[in-house]
Amino acid sequence: MRTAREVRDEKGRVLCPAGTELTPELLERLAKMGVSYVTVKGHPVSFPWEKSLEEELSQSISALRNIKSARVHLAIPKESVFVRNRKKPSASVIVDLYSGHRISDEQVSAISYMVASSVPNLQVEEVTIVDQMGRLLTDKNDKQAMLNSEQLEYASKVEQNYIDRVSNILTPFLGRQGFKAQVSAALD
Repeated sequence: MRTAREVRDEKGRVLCPAGTELTPELLERLAKMGVSYVTVKGHPVSFPWEKSLEEELSQSISALRNIKSARVHLAIPKESVFVRNRKKPSASVIVDLYSGHRISDEQVSAISYMVASSVPNLQVEEVTIVDQMGRLLTDKNDKQAMLNSEQLEYASKVEQNYIDRVSNILTPFLGRQGFKAQVSAALD
């Protein structure tokens, strides 16, 4: 393993010889020196605090009911002094649910708020949550569809309740086979 030598070029960049291993300790030392951005052959390298935050959030989310495991990916852009060049941070969360279990809307909201509150300037709307099947859990259209399915399920329960009540009233007079009850519930 080679150790990094500090060599500054005309642009003030710190250069390291080829083959320098970017260990967490080296990245931490660079962060303490005020270096906020590292690239290796043009590709950005995240600093340990970002990785550690991703791991901490993953562990916290995995502790929630019905979630077997979770992965968090943070996209925290380089800060710019120019307002028009500022990019918003974003986050992606992948949750692996236990077989046969679902995640509630409240849990999706809680995860979104937990991640957003952990990263400076990250808005809740910029947090995307998907399950292991690739289904988008934070999509507003999905929430509307879920609401519609819950409404249909409720209407079905109301209809069945009325059918049972009518059946209980008519069965003593007409017998089980003497009538057929049907109900169509229209709910607000």
